[in-house]
Amino acid sequence: MKQIFTWTLTGLLFLIATTLKAQEVTTLRWKNPKGYLIIFATPGTENVTIDWGNEETTKDSGDWPRGHGIPVPDSYEQDTEYTVTITTAPGTSLLHLECFNKGLLALDVSQNSNLESLHCYDNPELSELDLSKNTLLKILICYRTNISELDLSENTLLEGLQCDYTNISELNLSKHSLLKSLYCDNTHLPFAQLLPILDYDLSGTFSYAPQSITLEVEPGDELDMEALGLYIDDVQTLYLIDEETGAGTALGETFTVPADWERGSSHTLSMWLAGGVLPKFEENPLILTLEVKAVHDITLTKQTGMKYINLSPEDKKVVDGDNFTFELELAPHYAQSKPVVMVKRGNKKPEALDPDAPGSYRYTVEEVTSDVVIWVDGMHLNRYNVVLTPAKGVIYNMPPRVWVSHWDDYSFRIDLEEGYDNSYAVVMIQQGNNEPEPLKPYTPGTNRYVIADITDHITITVEGVSPVNNAQLNGETIRLWVDGGTLTVENNGPASHLQVYTLTGSLYQQKNLSAGTTTVHLAPGVYLVRINGKTTKVVARN
Repeated sequence: MKQIFTWTLTGLLFLIATTLKAQEVTTLRWKNPKGYLIIFATPGTENVTIDWGNEETTKDSGDWPRGHGIPVPDSYEQDTEYTVTITTAPGTSLLHLECFNKGLLALDVSQNSNLESLHCYDNPELSELDLSKNTLLKILICYRTNISELDLSENTLLEGLQCDYTNISELNLSKHSLLKSLYCDNTHLPFAQLLPILDYDLSGTFSYAPQSITLEVEPGDELDMEALGLYIDDVQTLYLIDEETGAGTALGETFTVPADWERGSSHTLSMWLAGGVLPKFEENPLILTLEVKAVHDITLTKQTGMKYINLSPEDKKVVDGDNFTFELELAPHYAQSKPVVMVKRGNKKPEALDPDAPGSYRYTVEEVTSDVVIWVDGMHLNRYNVVLTPAKGVIYNMPPRVWVSHWDDYSFRIDLEEGYDNSYAVVMIQQGNNEPEPLKPYTPGTNRYVIADITDHITITVEGVSPVNNAQLNGETIRLWVDGGTLTVENNGPASHLQVYTLTGSLYQQKNLSAGTTTVHLAPGVYLVRINGKTTKVVARN
């Protein structure tokens, strides 16, 4: 870092005083100070008094340019704040003060109206500085402090200013025409506020290296250059020069990102004056970097049993930093699945993605910054329970309860116990909540049955098995018989329901049975008659 004056002594506090009429008090508050306190004063005897804030005092005179160092008291305790006062005798006024020992917390120079030079740099905890009473100030060095606001409107005699490495974001130098040297690197100052100094006679040094401005943009975005501090109104004509293409764009209040800039590209632009590079910026030009947001691919891996809904092919690309939301829809025959959505971002390890809400099939991948692959684990076909209902006189060749998958076939065989072999067994199946219906043998005349393409839970029952034919239906309330081609049903009980099936399982006729006699005309053949959940076989003849 270049210094404005070569006589600055690092780590010391300096005083220069001259003879005036009134007494002045300068107040410092510090913690863990280092180095020495050096005093320079006009010829005199003990015309400056230092109260160290710990009941110790020092009286001294410096006789500028001769001086000597006064060390910070050894009695200071670590991490303890002390308030120090520097009092000049009547007739002496402070002209020069240096306090750059890293421990300064606060500084009050409001009584030092004749102060010409102040060095308070290298104090990272110093955040405020009031110079409104120091109208004769010529030199100010306050770099590497935590100062964010600096009002120099009353200090128009400034010749040298060094405020680099601070948090200053606003600085009005429009009336400081005596300025010869300026350091303001690594601040938050927009160049527009510094432009007036280009008309000054900067015989010293001008150093301005702004913290680089990098923005993420999209093609067609309109940037507010004034808000960014890069727009200069009616003062100079500046151009943004694309270093890649060499194209120049006059800097106005706004700047539109070219529509043909590719996704993922980066464009570095330098600020130039009309006619050439800005002279004062040859070493540290103003730089604006515009990074066009990339677009990332979303790969949705196809999975049997489900699909991604409400998505078009164009939706499967996401601008860098945006979220990606999608929904799943499960096929009915996969409804029992508990899908686990997996996401792989770039080269990172896959991770499970929670739904947006419990029980929902809507998911969001947040802040996409790389290509994403999505797939679904945990998918399986529905499983159904097949139950063989025990029946007296019936022997099954399969367990009473088994699980099968969707679209599976299920086969079984029944045998009749001795004494029941004259019965005509009728196998009934009920799928889910549907009405039971007869199941014919896989091969006519056999006792093997097959249920094909199962899509729901199955209950199997066997009816019509009894030691005496037709005993299943004939009783105290229901009697039936066939005479030729006429089926007669006599109902002596409550209302019932009659169903007549062919041996192929087709419903031939059904009727409600009220009390009394009901007849059904049958074509010649064998039929299954079902009343009140019980089934028997009848034969119709000409």
